[in-house]
Amino acid sequence: MRKISWQKTLSSEVNPLYVSNPYPEIGEEITIKLRVCSAGEIERIFFRMISDGEARIKTMSQTEIIEGYDWYSYKFKILQPCVNYHFIVETKDNDYYYANRKEITRSCPTEDNDYVIFAGMHDPFWVKSSVFYQIFPDRFFMASREDAVKTGEYSYDGHDSLQMNWGEKPL
Repeated sequence: MRKISWQKTLSSEVNPLYVSNPYPEIGEEITIKLRVCSAGEIERIFFRMISDGEARIKTMSQTEIIEGYDWYSYKFKILQPCVNYHFIVETKDNDYYYANRKEITRSCPTEDNDYVIFAGMHDPFWVKSSVFYQIFPDRFFMASREDAVKTGEYSYDGHDSLQMNWGEKPL
């Protein structure tokens, strides 16, 4: 059986699986979690946050092991509207790695890709019953007329394809 590197299994995010309350109020105590399949390679994991403009580094506790994954957590009180954080992993070989939303690296990262908790932030009431569409205009670009769909080129659900010019009113 091939051994999987712990770096490929490290996981955290700002959602209810990893944050006890992703939308806390100032003064509320929350728990941040991290999951990793360490296979005995990890010595400690640290929680690094910015508080009042200062970096604070605290040791996370290994709280449980579920299906081969080690779960680490750190509990703290929200004291400001925005909390940036990432993780520092110390291996048994005394190597240090930094884990943020973008990557795991040997270099100390900036806060640009940190996880972020926004205190007092709430979704508008209409969000839970809404559907969001993302439109990619480049997908509509036609480099050549030869690439365009031709009228009658194919049929779907009893309807033939129809070539139309960009400015024409849709059917």
